[in-house]
Amino acid sequence: MVINLKKADADWTEDPYLFDQVAMFIFNTLEAIRPEGDLPSTVDDALQHGGRLQGKWRAAEALRAVKVADHTLPLDEKSRERRLAKN
Repeated sequence: MVINLKKADADWTEDPYLFDQVAMFIFNTLEAIRPEGDLPSTVDDALQHGGRLQGKWRAAEALRAVKVADHTLPLDEKSRERRLAKN
């Protein structure tokens, strides 16, 4: 767990320092389990794999879906989101 020593009760979703620490934790965890191999080295090769910005576009699409979702609807018990919230 990360902590802001100046604000011990700070929440990572509202504190810029903690948010950055959580982002670094996630990035470094993923880097540690990165599969071996080389990334596409040319633009043409990258496009054949789906493009270099594919991850950024998918993230933008997911965030847009969250923003436009009807937040008054309850999560279904069988939904992936509900199962994740229980863990």
